[in-house]
Amino acid sequence: MLFLSLRLREEGGATNTLPSIIAASRAAMESDADGLSRFEGVLAQAGCSPVHADDYAKLRLRVVEEGLFRVEGDLPRLTPTSFPSGVPSGVERVEYEVNLSACGHLMIAANVAAMPNL
Repeated sequence: MLFLSLRLREEGGATNTLPSIIAASRAAMESDADGLSRFEGVLAQAGCSPVHADDYAKLRLRVVEEGLFRVEGDLPRLTPTSFPSGVPSGVERVEYEVNLSACGHLMIAANVAAMPNL
């Protein structure tokens, strides 16, 4: 499994928008039906809806930093085993930030667009 990290900055002259990033991600996963299905599920869980695409497109984003990481070993993550008794009652949403600076040994690429066959 892989984890793609993008650090974005809002910038009026930038060419990226959330809809364009989503479209590029879908295109990159078109041959991986399972991965695409998981991607669509995560978008839905995050509340990202095509109904709001025009609003999303107003926000212009510049990719400041990117990295592709192997999800293994000591890469910080929450998994079902993080909650052996299940998510505690009353917890409806969990958010967390991952500091990837300590995970350089798991990085596959710092420039994903330059990698062939991804």
